[in-house]
Amino acid sequence: MRKIISKIKNSSLSKTNFISVRRRINIFLHNTLTRRLFIKLIAHFLQFLLFPAYLKQKNKRFNQC
Repeated sequence: MRKIISKIKNSSLSKTNFISVRRRINIFLHNTLTRRLFIKLIAHFLQFLLFPAYLKQKNKRFNQC
């Protein structure tokens, strides 16, 4: 992350352009973080719904071996 920012700083960009790029990076990070949290929540709910079925599948696999 720091490397990206330093590259942007080193490249000949105007200060306003740098700020907009930085804002874009922040928005991107924020979106990925919220998306990750959202996925974690969905996974959590799915775990409670699908966990018994998953355990049954796992037992079947062990029986096959």
